[in-house]
Amino acid sequence: MDSIEILKRPEGKTLEFKRDLSSRDGVLKAIVAFANTAGGTLLIGVEDRTRHVRGVSDPLDLEERVANLVSDRIAPRLVPEIEILPWRRTQVVALRVHPSPSRPHSLTRQGRAGGVYVRVGSTNRRADAELIEGLRRFARGEEFDEQPMPGLDAEALDFLAASDRFRVTIATTRVGPALVDETDEAILESLGRAQGLATSEVAAVIGLSPRATRTRLARLVGRGLVREIGTGPQDPKRRYFLAERGPA
Repeated sequence: MDSIEILKRPEGKTLEFKRDLSSRDGVLKAIVAFANTAGGTLLIGVEDRTRHVRGVSDPLDLEERVANLVSDRIAPRLVPEIEILPWRRTQVVALRVHPSPSRPHSLTRQGRAGGVYVRVGSTNRRADAELIEGLRRFARGEEFDEQPMPGLDAEALDFLAASDRFRVTIATTRVGPALVDETDEAILESLGRAQGLATSEVAAVIGLSPRATRTRLARLVGRGLVREIGTGPQDPKRRYFLAERGPA
């Protein structure tokens, strides 16, 4: 770690200066915030506003005290890299914190609900419940749109929009004729006898509910076997045609 290069930089998302260890909470918040965000370096013995190097009188003692603080007051446990750096006639203590796969980390005294901090610019900000859950998802390698939504049912899904979204993929990856079952065959046969049927008319032919029929029709649309004409899934004028018989 090059102290000269570090001291050329201002405080920011991955760098913070502390004059000494008098503000233990400030030091611990910075370490937690670095671990929960993008990592960073904390330099002790430097004025945070002027970047004036004051140094530390006993770097070995300070190193041990910092290590004990991190071990005792942060959960889950962190192991930062601690290094004593020479600067002219004095020394400073540098802590390098890597982005943690075990995030969110928190200050044990404040608990998991109130002791989680993240780095925003050159400041350490307390994370709210939504952000804490986002950190947990990140640690698990999950995205927001992969989360289950138990409060919704099939009516909340727009199967026709989904079929439009994936139609090109299905059409370009199919290597043989689309597989259809007897119910799909009945739908195709009924559409072959008419110039266009509504969902309710198709449902009457195959004996399924309108919801189940919409799902069937969406799949056939996605396979390129059926075309739909209308403004949306709930459009009362929406009609379905065999792909080769839909209007131009």
